[in-house]
Amino acid sequence: MDKAVELDPDNVSVRMTRAMNSIRLPSMFSRRDIAVEDFEYLASLIEKNPEVSTSIKKDVYTNLAELYEKKDDKNRADKYRMLAGKL
Repeated sequence: MDKAVELDPDNVSVRMTRAMNSIRLPSMFSRRDIAVEDFEYLASLIEKNPEVSTSIKKDVYTNLAELYEKKDDKNRADKYRMLAGKL
């Protein structure tokens, strides 16, 4: 998946797949930061294109809230939790 993102960094499907795979791997693989990077990238695309489906927005924001909660970044976790809650 890393190679796929390298070859096509703006591909939403590839980014979403890598992000979802990264958060599901055990912590010993140290993929949480990759997941945050991908979900943040997707969130920036959502801001540029408000017509993105509600389910994708909710997935991105909910996962970012959970990831930031695990990183003890309450401000960012709350921000994304609020965005997910508005959908």
